[in-house]
Amino acid sequence: MYDNELAEYYDDFYSAKDYQKESEFIEKISPAAQRILDVGCGTGGHIKYLTKETNFIQGVDVSTLMIKKAIKKFGNAKNVSFFNGGIENFAAQNDNKFDLGVSLFNVVNHIMSRRKLEDFFKSISDLLNNGAHFIFDCFNFSAVIREKPRPYLRKIKSSQYPNQIYEIESTPTFDYRSETSMLKLDNKVTVKNDNETKYFTYTLDHVIWSQDNFKELIDKYFKGEYKVLKAKGDPNPTDSDYKIKFICIK
Repeated sequence: MYDNELAEYYDDFYSAKDYQKESEFIEKISPAAQRILDVGCGTGGHIKYLTKETNFIQGVDVSTLMIKKAIKKFGNAKNVSFFNGGIENFAAQNDNKFDLGVSLFNVVNHIMSRRKLEDFFKSISDLLNNGAHFIFDCFNFSAVIREKPRPYLRKIKSSQYPNQIYEIESTPTFDYRSETSMLKLDNKVTVKNDNETKYFTYTLDHVIWSQDNFKELIDKYFKGEYKVLKAKGDPNPTDSDYKIKFICIK
């Protein structure tokens, strides 16, 4: 999914995302965490702000190109490590435990089957110490059903390449009548700079999981204690909140 041109331009496409503020929220939830597991770490957007001299962060991502970019960013950091593969594979090869797990930017929505979703939760639970927090975010099923996704256009100025801009046309297809509510997002990208204009396309597939699915897995693999918050961490999300955040305790 991210092993194409999208990986090259990923940091530009999401340069407006406030990784710093999200990382500050994470630190408030688990300020004493010394060993942090970031599942679906991408190019290391959160790791940049979570890294301290006294902690260790393990990034895990299935995209080879995204991991390569992350390694290039943090290559000299002794307290950051990256694993290219699924969390299930990492858990099978790792006996060390973590004080905090995070999986942000809708990672769980890119898991395409209920069995794999359960494997995901089980693997993270196995890797966490008792009492550790697990924080993840996702699309809010109720909100997506209430207001179906619509086409949209983004125009972005590059922060990496001088005089380069992007236009991204996104066209969603949402099948809420299927057994797993599928959201397909087809994207057409125009890349413009002083020398050329080029185009490429990419598709992002999502499953819009219901809160009942998450509740069942949290009850099974965590203590059953969890909070559901708005995307920015405020309490009491409603059907108008398109993104939500879960905080679980092992």
